Amino acid sequence: MNEPLSPFFLRNTALKESYTTPPRPGGDPTFPERNPIAHGNRLIGIFNEIIDSVDQKIQNQEMSEDGFYIDFVGQNNSDLTIKSLENISSKIRLSNVKEIDGEITATVFLPKEKQEFFLKKINKYIEPTTTGTPVNDTLIKSIENIKLAVIKSFWNGSEENIPDRRKTWCEIWLVNHKNLNEIHIFQELKEISENHNIEINLDKFLKFQERIVILANLNREDILKLINFTTHLSEIKTCPTPVTDFIEMYPTEQREWSDELLDRTIIEESDISICILDTGVNDAHPLLNSQFTLKDTVEPGWRADDHKGHGTQMAGLSSYGNISPLLLTTDPITINHDLSSVKILPRVGTNEKELWGGITSQAVSIKEISDTSKKNIFCMAVTAPSENIEGHKGNPTSWSAAVDNIIYNQDVTNKLFIISAGNVDIYNPHYEYFVSNNLTQIQEPAQAWNALTVGAYTRKINVSDETLETCDDVNIIAQSGQISPFTSTSITWDNEWPVKPDIVFEGGNCFSANGIRCDDDPELSLLSTNWQHGINLFAYTNATSAATALATNFVATLYSRFQDARPETIRALTIHSAEWTTEMKEQYDSYPNKKRALLRSCGFGVPDLNRAINCYKNSLTLICEDEIKPYYLDKGKIKTNEMNYYELPWPKDALLELGEKDIKMRITLSYFIEPSPGNVDNFKLDRYRYASHGLRFEINHPDESKDNFLARKNMESRDEDYRSGEYSTSGFWEIGSNLRARGSIVSDTWNGNAAALSTCNYICIYPTIGWWKSKTHLKDEEHYNKTVKYSLIISIYSEEENTDIYTPVQIAIESPVEVTI
Repeated sequence: MNEPLSPFFLRNTALKESYTTPPRPGGDPTFPERNPIAHGNRLIGIFNEIIDSVDQKIQNQEMSEDGFYIDFVGQNNSDLTIKSLENISSKIRLSNVKEIDGEITATVFLPKEKQEFFLKKINKYIEPTTTGTPVNDTLIKSIENIKLAVIKSFWNGSEENIPDRRKTWCEIWLVNHKNLNEIHIFQELKEISENHNIEINLDKFLKFQERIVILANLNREDILKLINFTTHLSEIKTCPTPVTDFIEMYPTEQREWSDELLDRTIIEESDISICILDTGVNDAHPLLNSQFTLKDTVEPGWRADDHKGHGTQMAGLSSYGNISPLLLTTDPITINHDLSSVKILPRVGTNEKELWGGITSQAVSIKEISDTSKKNIFCMAVTAPSENIEGHKGNPTSWSAAVDNIIYNQDVTNKLFIISAGNVDIYNPHYEYFVSNNLTQIQEPAQAWNALTVGAYTRKINVSDETLETCDDVNIIAQSGQISPFTSTSITWDNEWPVKPDIVFEGGNCFSANGIRCDDDPELSLLSTNWQHGINLFAYTNATSAATALATNFVATLYSRFQDARPETIRALTIHSAEWTTEMKEQYDSYPNKKRALLRSCGFGVPDLNRAINCYKNSLTLICEDEIKPYYLDKGKIKTNEMNYYELPWPKDALLELGEKDIKMRITLSYFIEPSPGNVDNFKLDRYRYASHGLRFEINHPDESKDNFLARKNMESRDEDYRSGEYSTSGFWEIGSNLRARGSIVSDTWNGNAAALSTCNYICIYPTIGWWKSKTHLKDEEHYNKTVKYSLIISIYSEEENTDIYTPVQIAIESPVEVTI
């Protein structure tokens, strides 16, 4: 192989154009046919019955006189005109939107003094018009039924988990439009707590755009009181119970092995810092002690030591990687990061019920305050199982949204979050390898858009001699290169939520003996540091926790190589270097949508450090760190603002020499979003989008000119000669724009011949809609005016070792030609 070469960094080199999104073909909404008079009178009768019921409840002091919640229900398999159900200036608030079996329901708070608001709309609908189309037609004809809201109107999850008589800690999500009503909201909750004997924790809360989340200890009766006496209720869900997964410790190697490893370990000063958020870490371990800079807890009364062993195992793998192969060599080892721990799990029992997003935020603050100069990599393998398969399809939770918010806010220190996908219970009697993995959902908060979520695959297929001697009928569960038996997936998630996991690392394997599954074979696990180092220095571990620690080690190594790179770049390079194994591809051959299944079980594959760090004569990588202002305010309306594009310094002659030979181009775009969580399920309702903004990339077709390319992606570049649909690059992409455009990282591989690629040297980055654009009522906070950073990585790979596509690009970059902007 040729000598390794360095990637090219290009900073702030984008050319900018004023941008307007081209129109996209889309189907019209589906509404039922109605007889306006009959339909309108029926709805008026229903609504009047609701008002009579509310008046009676208020008279009996069973409901607040401030207002009430109603459900607007659409016809099955038809649309519901949701936008028109809300009027913020009149304090008519949309609480949530749900779709169950094709039936859409919107829950709305209606102030008592505005109870005629919808009746007036219905009466207008009934009145004849000169055009023949009724007033408020799309709204009223979309409504099939109107009901007084009940518990299931607000419950997020399976109805089986609604607490009955026994109280359960739940998250209460509250609407907070324009973020102006906190004092009023908390005062209202305090009065409800005192008047109705409901335990509500008002001391700790999470605040997002237009949502506040608190905890309350509730049973069914309490929930009904909240519905009847609050005016800002959005949804209610159970509070997650986080867990850690790890195996029993094993007596293993002698102390001299550790001493010998430590003697050849070089620990260099670095501004890269790994922080373990877990059960604590035993920093007295000889392999960890010299790296430690901070050991703390989220609760002052806790001891900061490791009380279970999981955190120390995570620290060993995060710092060294898998220790087994290191013990078998005599090569020097260099560690370019320090190590710290913030304990987030108590020694005895579980934490008092708190918002786990708040605990995570507190742990991050402790680390950042300790040294503001560090670039922090937070490693967290503490996750909470999804409540049930129906109640969670990848939609954000308060915990995942808090993680997104932590990562988005890079104002204190640069930071990345590595989170485990969570494990499948292999000891469940109904467990069936591969089937159970694909049905078991990734755990929260691993659905966080901005985090690197890590699943597991395995290359470990040889059981130990001891297992073979003591067990009969031994069979390994997964074959080499396949997904690990422990890993969970997002195959059952709705399509619009992010691809998770993002990547997979080694997570170990398990075996069966006489039909009984077992995970305690050292040869099928990874070797790490033991918390009880006075007894044994080493311990074996596995599953997505181990994979997450290995990913942390990978990211830290990558960061130490590119210490000036943005966090967006390090995340992008990790994913950019990943590929699916041949065995993974074969595993999912039978799936109807193979690419989707691969993405949502294996992410973008297994990262490769050499591919992430190095170029060669026959491969090159361009790393563009840039920024874009997605939106601007124009006469009271928020519009898309600009598109960035690049004229890449392409090795055109070298590519033409390769002619018809195959070549690959990988493109990865990474950015961080500002979250705005709220339960509208999978709806694209403008004001309730989760992400602040979206970014996408596109390249020109081999036969497409620069002018036509820019016109294809930008309405403002079009003239009367432009012909829509003339060019499309869809046939070149491995994944395709529909599958890859999920979440805040977009990655795909272009496949074709070198001659075709020689003319594909234009790439654009353009904004898509997000809540910064949609929430026009927040324009006083100037969300439309924000500039966002992004990292764009482009690589070309040729299998022809004798070709040189690197040097022409190097010459072009070192001798730039002036470009008039």
